[in-house]
Amino acid sequence: MDQLLDYRVLAQIPLLQLKSIIPKLEVEKHQKTRQLQGFNDQGVYDSSDYETLFHLEGNFGARDLNDLLEKCCKAFILTKMLIKSKCYFVDEHGTPFEPSLYDVILVGSTVFMHLINIQPNSLEICEYQVVPLYKSPTGLDAKSLGGGIYPALSLFNHSCHISATRITYGCHKAIYSLSFITKGSEVCISYGEKFFSHSIDQRRSQLLRNYKFKCNCEACTNNWPTLHFLEKFPKLKQSEKMILRGATGKIAKLNPHNRKRIESYMKELFQKFHNCYLDAMKGKNDADTGTIAIEVLEFIDRFADMPCSLYTDAQEMLEFFVLEKQAPCTYVN
Repeated sequence: MDQLLDYRVLAQIPLLQLKSIIPKLEVEKHQKTRQLQGFNDQGVYDSSDYETLFHLEGNFGARDLNDLLEKCCKAFILTKMLIKSKCYFVDEHGTPFEPSLYDVILVGSTVFMHLINIQPNSLEICEYQVVPLYKSPTGLDAKSLGGGIYPALSLFNHSCHISATRITYGCHKAIYSLSFITKGSEVCISYGEKFFSHSIDQRRSQLLRNYKFKCNCEACTNNWPTLHFLEKFPKLKQSEKMILRGATGKIAKLNPHNRKRIESYMKELFQKFHNCYLDAMKGKNDADTGTIAIEVLEFIDRFADMPCSLYTDAQEMLEFFVLEKQAPCTYVN
């Protein structure tokens, strides 16, 4: 898939345009800080601008020689295909010409660069199918349709304990929150497996292989257990660590020093969630499903310590609710 994406990316940029922008972008790579690369002269990070794709991180220095050699060979083949096509190396009138050594090196090195930075940044494009529960415990099955590059989404870092998820809308993607995110906190998505489904060694091995970094998220740093070993219900935080800032509704009325009231509210909330969860597993979803899942997530984030399986259940139910209500789905019997 990466080779096809690479070929499509370059095929959509005429050679004359490529020759004019690559030298400028190469200068930017050395003059701009990593945080500013990809932003245009107006200070805008525009995902439709080739500049954002050019500056995506590929972790070149972390790759071994065999990997780099393989990508060199692929770049050679793809460049040769562009030459043989007689559709890329053309002048302003569309007339094919024999490329100079400079042209071949420019195109070949650009292809090579994209083979490195497209692979860790490409995202699957899928269609969601609503299926019977005996086929999938969530009632949804994702059918892969292809892949794409979304530079803005590549700015989100990974965590094995996600705070948001990405959802496909045709060829577009959107980010939805799956947790209570305090002001100034980082929003993280998953590049691979989540902490409750795979061990820390499995997760780190996959991320190191595919993305060339060792994960040090909260779940990995504290070696959170997988689902089988998780406590069902959370333990309340110490009163001084509870977060009330910005709270609304019933949660805003809770007093961190009145732990009995908080425990009573927690018991009532978790019972409501349990009932909604059972209904959801039977295919019964209404407006309360998403609302209660959000309330559970916010309560745990504000008043309790992680990890617990109830939190992961609430995230899965909220994600299912968003997918069913927001994302286009097909129904399969």
